[in-house]
Amino acid sequence: MLPVKEIPAEKRVASEKTLLAVLPFQNLSGARTQEYFSDGLTEEMITQLSQLNPEKLGVIARTSAMRYKGSNKSARRIGQELGVAYLLESSVRRAGRRVRITAQLIQVGDQTQLWARKYERGIGDILAIQSDVATAIASEIKIKLAPQAEARLERISTVEPRAYEAFLRGRYLWNQRTGKALHNSLREFEKSIKHDPGYASAYAGMADSYLSLLDDAYMPTRAATTQARQWAEKAITIDRDLRNRTLRSAMLTFTSTSGQTRSASSSGPSH
Repeated sequence: MLPVKEIPAEKRVASEKTLLAVLPFQNLSGARTQEYFSDGLTEEMITQLSQLNPEKLGVIARTSAMRYKGSNKSARRIGQELGVAYLLESSVRRAGRRVRITAQLIQVGDQTQLWARKYERGIGDILAIQSDVATAIASEIKIKLAPQAEARLERISTVEPRAYEAFLRGRYLWNQRTGKALHNSLREFEKSIKHDPGYASAYAGMADSYLSLLDDAYMPTRAATTQARQWAEKAITIDRDLRNRTLRSAMLTFTSTSGQTRSASSSGPSH
């Protein structure tokens, strides 16, 4: 009789997770100047879904999902390549301060549409739309919301439209990771804070940009880590959930003598 080979615990846990990918939002405005908006919504939706129940739902990281921007591959092909059970396909069209978003959840196995909805609201309501989509998806794929996620979704509020647009421009620039783009991202996050001083994500963006300037050797260690920590602390003061979610610089620790970064957690979804 052959010995039974035990499956490692981490693989057993991974196999129990439901995997989902958020495909890049289609920009239906036809203007390349709006790419920051559609790409930003993609990243925000990934973040939102990854927080629902990390132990039960794994969300494919932005870098992997963005490879399918403009792709004409079938849902089944993309699902197989990414190893996911579900895909979220979305599109966005802007008209002044109004946005029209269409979202649909597809089951990869048989390529059936499980859920679909259209939204047409002001940009200030965009966070509520993301919350609604996340809640609907959790219901469709039978994922029980983690207590923190449930509480957060219930208290979703509006955001000042100019602050949100500046934030998305900042994230779009941050993802380019050049010295010029990172410095420009700081300016956009500063604009966001000016328009809405209570918007915690913009402070988190400042912290991440300073940390990326350090990571890519565009800024001295002590100056970058000091700025990152200060902006991270401001963000967490406003929204303590950021400590466990998107703000990697919230976990920075520093040595007392050299100012070198001792450790840092990673931002965004980890799947």
